[in-house]
Amino acid sequence: MATIRTAFRVRAVGGECEPVAGLEIGARFHYTDAPSTWSTARTDGEGYAHFDDEHLAPPTEACLFVCGDHCLTLAPLEAGGCYILEL
Repeated sequence: MATIRTAFRVRAVGGECEPVAGLEIGARFHYTDAPSTWSTARTDGEGYAHFDDEHLAPPTEACLFVCGDHCLTLAPLEAGGCYILEL
């Protein structure tokens, strides 16, 4: 079965728009006709978390979590996109 690769970045920034390094971000991917899947990435020194996952179907959205709390829903999810997560 063929898979679909979806790659995107999330930049975590604090109150003064300072990058947040070393933060684990979880992404729950939702699909039209399949169970959701989960992926995690850790931010680098510039605050970027890189997600590069293979999916059996195109995700309809991705919900981002930090420390178990829902922070942001990305819909539609654009491959190659860069999203800002303000903490």
